[in-house]
Amino acid sequence: MRQAAAAVGNRASTARALARAALAAGRRDPPQGLGFTDRAVSRRISALQAAPPPRLWPPAVTVLALGALTALGAGDATGDLLRLLEPVLAWG
Repeated sequence: MRQAAAAVGNRASTARALARAALAAGRRDPPQGLGFTDRAVSRRISALQAAPPPRLWPPAVTVLALGALTALGAGDATGDLLRLLEPVLAWG
């Protein structure tokens, strides 16, 4: 369903088309009012009519990059401290 929405470029029209197809493909004597005998069809239509899910990659990459930079900075600071204290530690 997402592929169809992406190909059409409009989630609302894809949802309407899916609803029409479900109604057209209904059984001769549907047990329910609109012919939606499967709840999955209703869920798909609802999902297509809702806003697309947010993209999580940019914030995740930002957090990982900041964490990596922090770790690299801490490692560099530790190396500088050891080089500073090396004469004192070697003397004792």
